[in-house]
Amino acid sequence: MANGGSKGGVGTSGANGSRNDLAHQGKKKGRGPTRNLKLAKEFKGGERYEIGWLNGRPIGPHARDLINECTKLVRAQHNVPLKFTDWKKVPYINKRKLFDKVLEYFKVEGRDQEVWRQMGSSYSNYRDSLKKKWFKPYGEATEEARANVPPGLEKDDWNCLVDLWSKQDYMDMCLKNKENRDKNNIIHTSGSKSFQQRSAEEVALKNLTTQVNEGALQISQDQMFVEVFGPERHGRVRGYGAGVTPTKLWGSSSSRMYDLEKRLQESEQKRLEAEQKHLEAEQKRIEADAELKEEVKHLKSMIEQQAIEMAEQRRHFEDQQASQMAEQRAHYDNMMMQMLSYVTSQSAQSSSDH
Repeated sequence: MANGGSKGGVGTSGANGSRNDLAHQGKKKGRGPTRNLKLAKEFKGGERYEIGWLNGRPIGPHARDLINECTKLVRAQHNVPLKFTDWKKVPYINKRKLFDKVLEYFKVEGRDQEVWRQMGSSYSNYRDSLKKKWFKPYGEATEEARANVPPGLEKDDWNCLVDLWSKQDYMDMCLKNKENRDKNNIIHTSGSKSFQQRSAEEVALKNLTTQVNEGALQISQDQMFVEVFGPERHGRVRGYGAGVTPTKLWGSSSSRMYDLEKRLQESEQKRLEAEQKHLEAEQKRIEADAELKEEVKHLKSMIEQQAIEMAEQRRHFEDQQASQMAEQRAHYDNMMMQMLSYVTSQSAQSSSDH
């Protein structure tokens, strides 16, 4: 029985190995996991990168660096284990630590929700890639898939993923999502760039073209392309094929640098002038507000003083009224006493005569 078990074990192992080889046979070697070495190399403790935002998505020259950094962080299992059913289940403390790491390279204060949304997308995409490469090829042979843990993954995390993907309700949900995606007639065809990034680039190119047409800038169409989409690779110019270099097309780097510096100075001068006008307008507004507040204060003081004077006049008038009424009452009482005395004396005299 021992020998039989051994043979059975060898046979199973061989079957697993064959299935594993079959699952990954003919697949071209990919680019490997994102490590974002370019960011670490270029940054070197310098000033953090600015990130623009459009509809909650990062845009600008360093948007791709931010996305790659988010992907790198969520793929590190010591940051975010894969055992959670989805990104919403990841504890806040894990998300907070990841966001603090992003702050080391990017100026994204106050954008934690947007950054976490990008991390959630990277987290989901990573799990989908694992499922496509290491789970689906085994079909219904779930245990064989479980036995072949992808490189770099903890076995416990892989088991959690296999358990999740094997659940009937999860498979039903995936099927429903696929049917919904098939109904979508707006297909994303802009490669690794988001629609927001493409839109921002088109707006920037249009604005730059408008400035050139109005004479505000002196720049060629080719230079506008670089201004918007970023610098070329060394010695290459996009869209011109082999043999065309930046020097041949636009001149030496020193002349281009001079032009760029001149344009930068002009732009900075315009910015300073606009800022000065804004400060002057703000100062006038502050002074006007101060004058208005002083006038309101003066009017309030006048109203209060008038109220005091009117109250004093009313009190004085009421005192006079009371005094006059008291005098009239005393005069009336005195007259009544005199009349009573007269009537009494007359009555006494009449009695005496009789």
